[in-house]
Amino acid sequence: MAKVKIRLFASLREKYGVSEIEVEVESDEFREAIEKAGEILGRDFIDEVSAE
Repeated sequence: MAKVKIRLFASLREKYGVSEIEVEVESDEFREAIEKAGEILGRDFIDEVSAE
């Protein structure tokens, strides 16, 4: 397992009330880190940072 720290831009810091979030991931895929952060911050977070 690895820990990934995600630092949020100012607009996201204001919306979610945190400047950074740290999650543990099992794979080397950054997408897993975003999904784990979304489990904590909510689905809106994933929608905002995804560029699909």
